[in-house]
Amino acid sequence: MRRGRRLAGRKMTIHWQPTELDAPRLGMNIAKRFLPRAVDRNRVKRLLREELRIGAASRLGGVDVVVSLRAGRGDAPDWDLAIGQEFCQMLGRIATSRR
Repeated sequence: MRRGRRLAGRKMTIHWQPTELDAPRLGMNIAKRFLPRAVDRNRVKRLLREELRIGAASRLGGVDVVVSLRAGRGDAPDWDLAIGQEFCQMLGRIATSRR
């Protein structure tokens, strides 16, 4: 990702780079210090994969996306939804910048 671009949000950082492939690829870096329980880390991974598959796969085309989580769940009861919403917004920004 040395030649890629970066988007920073409140809860995550996304590094992305266009590729010659037809479909987007997703990599995730979710540190144990932000989400100590494996259940929470796996939930975030499932959520991000699903958001990419349903929401943006057709809009993005060939792009490599690496997500690094910057904040954990905190005390918010809907922390996972907030992460998913931010991810969707950032994917939209990637899609519009590729045009």
